[in-house]
Amino acid sequence: MKSHSVGHAESQRLVLIIGDGLRADLLFNEDAFPTIKDAPKVVAPYLKSIAATRGAFGISHTRVPTESRPGHVAVIGGMYEDVSAVTKAREQPTRSKSLGLTTPNRDGKPTHHTFSFGSPDILPMFARGATPGKVKTWSYTQEDEDFTKDATHLDVWVLDQLKALLQNATSDATLDAQLRSGKVVFFLHLLGLDTTGHSYRPHSREYMNNIRVVDSIVQQTETLINEFYNDQETSFIFTADHGMSVIGNHGDGDPDNTRTPLVAWGRGIRGPLPDSTPSSHDSYSSPWGLSSLFRRDVEQADLAALMASLLGIDWPVNSVGVLPDVDPTRPGYLSPRSGDKFLGEAAFVNAKARTLFYKPFAPLEGLEALKNEPHRIASLTRIEDLIRNGDWRDARLTSADLIRTGLSGLHYLQRYERLLIRGIVIAAYIGWAAYASLYIFRPLVSGGLRKATIYVDTIAAAVLVGFWALFALQHAPWTFYVLSGGSLVLVCGGAAVLWVLIDARRQKGEASRQFLKNFFAIQFLVYFLGFGPCFVILSISVEGLFYVVYSLVLITWVSMESIVRNGEVWPTVTESKRAKVYQFRPDDIRIALFFLFFVQVGFFGTGK
Repeated sequence: MKSHSVGHAESQRLVLIIGDGLRADLLFNEDAFPTIKDAPKVVAPYLKSIAATRGAFGISHTRVPTESRPGHVAVIGGMYEDVSAVTKAREQPTRSKSLGLTTPNRDGKPTHHTFSFGSPDILPMFARGATPGKVKTWSYTQEDEDFTKDATHLDVWVLDQLKALLQNATSDATLDAQLRSGKVVFFLHLLGLDTTGHSYRPHSREYMNNIRVVDSIVQQTETLINEFYNDQETSFIFTADHGMSVIGNHGDGDPDNTRTPLVAWGRGIRGPLPDSTPSSHDSYSSPWGLSSLFRRDVEQADLAALMASLLGIDWPVNSVGVLPDVDPTRPGYLSPRSGDKFLGEAAFVNAKARTLFYKPFAPLEGLEALKNEPHRIASLTRIEDLIRNGDWRDARLTSADLIRTGLSGLHYLQRYERLLIRGIVIAAYIGWAAYASLYIFRPLVSGGLRKATIYVDTIAAAVLVGFWALFALQHAPWTFYVLSGGSLVLVCGGAAVLWVLIDARRQKGEASRQFLKNFFAIQFLVYFLGFGPCFVILSISVEGLFYVVYSLVLITWVSMESIVRNGEVWPTVTESKRAKVYQFRPDDIRIALFFLFFVQVGFFGTGK
């Protein structure tokens, strides 16, 4: 995909500082730690003073899953990864070079140098796939991430590495040239708060002290950068990848996990503004002591667009972020040298980055009545005309409308094949369950089964080939071919169900049933006690209660089904056959459905 940029930079370099696991309220609130004796009224005085006197501030709203990897990808890459991406650890966030802070520019030449410091779990995934030699990382070892003790030493280590880098540049001409080459990015990942929050909870003295350490690191970092360059051409962004719940975890959509602080200052960024009418503040930010100043919230992915515009580098091609300054009806974060002209051009670039790559979507691809061209092309032409005529406000308004339409188009694409995929997955589940029943209710005489199997296999193969031919015509991804295997299972399973309902019999002795009753009681207790300690050890709060209640519900359900089954009158058969023949019953379907329900609850219920 083609990238787009404003073409010129507002600042020569950018310093991005991410406090991993930092909550917005605990950073900004006055008297944020009332239960701690001698706690300061303002825990982060330096960052608070920046927000109050020379910077812009607000909340960066994250999305689920509120984990470190997707949070950093959203900030740096401007995109929200699939939930399954949290299992990919250090893998590159995307196959294409889409991260605005690590990619070459449009002619293939490297745009800048990036110097990053922090956790070995975060930095490698941004360095991998970047232009060789352009992204340098300094990481401590994973053994240093000790959740049993205070983790402020991890953040201090990051600062020490930055100091050493700048000091080495005084005697290394090559390094000094790289640092002064322009469009340089410094990325400081401060993991201490996340580790401390997990170990001691976010309202602890340890977490409070870690915030104070982070605040001091921000102050020292700005001093180091300004003394080294001495040109006031640096932009600073401070934020977090996610927050922290009151019990010391994250990952879900708890507001304490999704509301992270954002403070921006330096070259190209506006200073504080008076609050608007109606007020930009609510009950959440009223304890901040900043109610007289304008609070500007953003979506987490918007930060990538903000940083790209400051450095004049290409917008990440997969970004869904919207530059906060696109909407002229609300103040943004930028204060460019060329004023509204730059804002209008930046809004136009943001609109192009969001609308040129969609498959047909009526609001974008529908034809204009007068010009007989797609809406997206007509809108882009209109914005260019407005910029050419110096009508910056209308250019930004039109760009904002086009961006919203473009994001709707992206949502349309993401859901385009949802019905088909959902149908295939449901078919696979039902088919597999039905097919598996074939091996539970297999009859004693299976002579006719071989002939029936030939018909089932033939029909299943024909259906599968039909699906694959359809996918080939549509140029569908390879995953569709794999998923369509569910249709084969569905056909086989459907035939198996019909066969089971008509002819199912299985030998099952009375002694065997009695043995299973006793075996169940003993084994259930063994399994409960066996898995119990592991579950409790891995729990960080009240999750252990789920295990107990879930087990009680399971044994209650099994007992009730046993009572219902044993209380029924058996069909009229001889005494000799009663011990040998099992009669399929309609309530077996109910039991199977309840079984699937409990499997789903057992797998997903813990995290809820």
